[in-house]
Amino acid sequence: MTTIAFLLGIAAVAMALGSRAKLPTASVLIAAGWLLRVWGAPLDDEIVRETLLLSATFLVFLVGIEVDPGHVAGRFRRAGALALLQMLALGAVALGAAPWLGIEPMHALYLALAFSASSTLLVVEILRRRGQFYEPFARTVLGAVLLQDFLVLLALAGLGLVDSGFDQAMTVAGGVMALVTTGVLLSRYLAPYVLTRMNLDEEEQILFVVAVLFAFVGLAHVCDLPLVTGAFFAGHALARFPVGGLVRGHVLTFSDFFITAFFVSLGASLVLPDPSALLAEGLFLVVIVVVVPLILVPLFRRGGASLRSSLEGVGLMAQCGELGIVVALVGLSRGHLSEPELGMVIVVATVTMMFVGLFSNERFVWGLVHRLPSRAPRAVDVPLNDHVIVIGCGESGRVLVDELHGKVGLAVIDDDPSVVSELEARGIVAVRGDGSDAAVLGRVAPERARVVVSTMRRLADNLRIVRACGRTPVLVRVFAPEEAEAVRELGGRAVVESELTTRAFLGWFDERFARGPEADPGSAA
Repeated sequence: MTTIAFLLGIAAVAMALGSRAKLPTASVLIAAGWLLRVWGAPLDDEIVRETLLLSATFLVFLVGIEVDPGHVAGRFRRAGALALLQMLALGAVALGAAPWLGIEPMHALYLALAFSASSTLLVVEILRRRGQFYEPFARTVLGAVLLQDFLVLLALAGLGLVDSGFDQAMTVAGGVMALVTTGVLLSRYLAPYVLTRMNLDEEEQILFVVAVLFAFVGLAHVCDLPLVTGAFFAGHALARFPVGGLVRGHVLTFSDFFITAFFVSLGASLVLPDPSALLAEGLFLVVIVVVVPLILVPLFRRGGASLRSSLEGVGLMAQCGELGIVVALVGLSRGHLSEPELGMVIVVATVTMMFVGLFSNERFVWGLVHRLPSRAPRAVDVPLNDHVIVIGCGESGRVLVDELHGKVGLAVIDDDPSVVSELEARGIVAVRGDGSDAAVLGRVAPERARVVVSTMRRLADNLRIVRACGRTPVLVRVFAPEEAEAVRELGGRAVVESELTTRAFLGWFDERFARGPEADPGSAA
């Protein structure tokens, strides 16, 4: 109890100070836990590790709830390639460097698995905070980290069968099948019925969610699977709409406790490495943060993402998270990892999780975009003057392009190569690239354009476009009044999506109902 009291006490102080100073919560809690260790607080290492394992297991459950697999539907092929490529690259490095670093092959496999598991929870939190959760590149990243979690857990179960007999192998295989089958049945039938049709009060719904978690974890224990495997499938069984929304609201009431416990116990587990481990930790840090992103960026690009979105995506994946620590703790309990190797995973996870926000933020990414070598863009051969520039040819942009084609000169900027090829086949000037990049925008002569229309999602991108276009009128689609005000302050003209939707509805309502039943063509029926 003394250890728990120290952990929670220092966490409360750190949260208060971090909130006042507006510092990242995770970094503050990790630093607080580490200071607790440095100051010589009477901590029981076994209790700290159990707290770390328990809270990480709950975070994996929370990850499952946070992301409905339907949200990334249609992107699993690209996401699967990203996940496999990252895992194979880290596996090759770990096994190749194992003899040189004095690491046994089995230990190297656990290290490769641990370093392959990016923090899905951290990725979700960053994307939500930045308002990027529904962007195409974000859905690809979410699909990749979800598949990573699934593959890592399967591999972890497989490594547990080393030196085991046929009966145990069948038990593990049967356990995985039972978790998958139970999860599908619960997701499709039982959970929607219990949580949306039985009129349970809030406490009863919370009890049902907790019961599901305990049932899946218990099934994993009976089948000799790591407890985190049961937590993972339990989370995904409750993630589908509309159940996921209800469950997320309930879990928020106690999720902050486990998140706080995880980060502060992670800091308390952090021990400064001895010189012999620095080389191995440095190697894996370089591979995770530098080498793997360089491998993954071309795969992002082939999927149609711009260079900036590709760099943001790999920046989010370039880290080791909570599941990696669980892998290391399970490996230690099985005798397949040593204490120094567990410490190595904790150090790498701590460093990468603290800096993932930096590696993927807008300023850092734009700095890389303007410094990395790239292919020279193809020049626009058609002379442009008094034309309309459309930035972003998604659903909204496509309607505008179709309406204006043939009536006025058009130039379209989009980062999807298939869209650009299609527009060029129709005789429309199309440029592939990031519309908020001044160099890309300059290729379609915004200074001679009649008007520029931006359908890009991010406010920062639209503000950059308004600045780059000078005196040329810029129409910007925005989603909130405060965004509209920011655009107008720079001289742009904001089109608020919600206002357009309301006007369209009122027009339809007036036409159908406000004039009386005789105005409705279907009223006679």
